[in-house]
Amino acid sequence: MHARGRQVNRSLFAPALRVLALSVLAMCGCLAHGGEDPEQLGLLLAGQLTLDEYPTVAAAGLTRRFLVPAPGVRAQREGELADDDLMWHRPDEGCLSNDLDDFPYEAYALLNHSQDLVVVNLTVEALSMHMGTLADPMIFVYEGEEFPADRLDCLASNDNGLGGRDAYVQVQLTAGSTCLIMITSFLDDRSEDAFGTYVLGVTRL
Repeated sequence: MHARGRQVNRSLFAPALRVLALSVLAMCGCLAHGGEDPEQLGLLLAGQLTLDEYPTVAAAGLTRRFLVPAPGVRAQREGELADDDLMWHRPDEGCLSNDLDDFPYEAYALLNHSQDLVVVNLTVEALSMHMGTLADPMIFVYEGEEFPADRLDCLASNDNGLGGRDAYVQVQLTAGSTCLIMITSFLDDRSEDAFGTYVLGVTRL
């Protein structure tokens, strides 16, 4: 009798837990693209989905999608440029044309799920800041989350703005908009120093 009673009580709590989970997802913006997502709900209930990320379903070449953090909060992701990564004929700093060879890259989509215009600092910390092994990272930011059709049409770019050889840019995102962050190397794929680990930092002001 007691066992059956515990099962009944547990089932009574299930709808409330579901409502709570959906409320959390709505607050964090995880349902910003069209209502309840059963996969997201299941991952959240299983404790496998962090609330600043959402599942990657975008075009090939995208490393991860994630959400703009709360004001004053710094979120960070560790990454690595490897010799088996996809390659990109990146522009020069300032999104200027060049005749350089291919470069390894990782790409991240950043979604502003708030209802406000936000200002975000993006940093790439590596060897100079003792945060990784990548010798000379670069960062490029494009509108939207698709791989840029025009590599010269970027919102921002930087090579050594953080100090040493690490990179920094500041971008503005309108409500509901997404930007594509391209992390790459100053050195092309012919150099061993074109590969290594780094930390991408995202801070909402």
